[in-house]
Amino acid sequence: MTMDGTNDEKATLALSADALFSQDEPPPGASLEGEELSRAYWRIRGRERDLARQQAFWASTNEALSKAYDELERKRAELDATRDELVRLNAELEARVAAQVNEIVARAREVEVLNAQLRVQVRERSRELAGVLERLSVAAGSNAPLAPGVELDGRVRIVRELGHGGMGAVFLAQDLASEQLVAVKVMHPRAAPTPQLLQRFLSEARAAAAVSHPAVIRSLALDLSRDGRIYQILEYVRGRTLAARLDDGRGDAAEVARVGAMIADALAAAHEIGVVHRDVKPSNILLCREPPSVKIFDFGIAKLRDEADVDRPPPALTGTGEIVGTPEYISPEQAFHSASVGPPSDVYSFGVVLFEWLAGRRPFEGTNVTSYIFMHTTEQAPPLLALAPATPPELAALVERCLEKTPYTRPTAAELGLALAAIADALDAPAAETLVDRILTDGDGALSTAPTATGQRQAGG
Repeated sequence: MTMDGTNDEKATLALSADALFSQDEPPPGASLEGEELSRAYWRIRGRERDLARQQAFWASTNEALSKAYDELERKRAELDATRDELVRLNAELEARVAAQVNEIVARAREVEVLNAQLRVQVRERSRELAGVLERLSVAAGSNAPLAPGVELDGRVRIVRELGHGGMGAVFLAQDLASEQLVAVKVMHPRAAPTPQLLQRFLSEARAAAAVSHPAVIRSLALDLSRDGRIYQILEYVRGRTLAARLDDGRGDAAEVARVGAMIADALAAAHEIGVVHRDVKPSNILLCREPPSVKIFDFGIAKLRDEADVDRPPPALTGTGEIVGTPEYISPEQAFHSASVGPPSDVYSFGVVLFEWLAGRRPFEGTNVTSYIFMHTTEQAPPLLALAPATPPELAALVERCLEKTPYTRPTAAELGLALAAIADALDAPAAETLVDRILTDGDGALSTAPTATGQRQAGG
């Protein structure tokens, strides 16, 4: 109000700082004065500082986000490049693996074809040689010894004799075509070449050629020399017989299970095509450094069964009063019924080998052929765990099943091989190559496919 009593309308339009910053629109003509003006000023300054801080924060945030985005883009580019490189490397690897697999398959097919051709050639030669049996039965052939340096039919050169038995002798020789060492089994020059003996020799060649398995000594050729000698060329493998190994003492369960599984697998391969070895024993099993570290040889009394996928089996070669096999290892049915011997007989003989391998002695210890026949046919083998208590019970039970008197209660060779392999795995047994290498390191030998001296014996002798 003025001095003359009238109202000053400008005084009523004073505006407070709070009203200025409220959401309401200030009235027309309102103004800040005095203290309110000062308060409004500082509030404005405070808001300017807050805005400046916010701008600085968002600027730094945007800069950090920009850098993070750039880093993510760089990492993505690196990952894309790495992924592309992995795809390329994987494609190259797949191509190399595919090429190697194709090469292996091709090689395997070539080997299969060569093995099939070899078996056909041996069978053809067997048929040709069978035609001269009658002539050779009256003409004994040459009795001249095969001394070192002598060439046989221009095919091999004799190096030295490896061993001999009742049916023939085995020589180390050099193949003149390949210059590789081979083993040559020759019909014994001092033995009368009767049709029965000659047929047995041919039966061995046919059986060995029919079995295609890496753990069986391969038959390379069978022929009749110009001077009337029947001879067989076989692969030569350096090694040590299981018989020599057992001379050093028993084997542990891991060794027996792992190596034994391979022997059983080889027997199963023979049984599958109808070939029965009929003389499984330690001296016919070779431990060697060539894969698969064990070889079975000397099918000298093997029989081709009627269902075999080979030519007609030879006639029965045993007469009354004879046993075919080695008395210490023959099966019960082999002692009296040799004409009907089948795959279970090999399993029984191998069971004797496994028992001896673990216990350090055979289950039966006779004094002559008759006593062995009696024990194999009538007596039960002693408990394996009593002689070798460290043997795993499942392995002992498996060996005892192999020694059952009744053939059909024994496992097949294939079942035996699988069971032995499972036991070896459970024992964490080393590979067969490692186990055999240890054995050969202790004492290496050079035996190869030598015939045994006890291939056939008269019962009661």
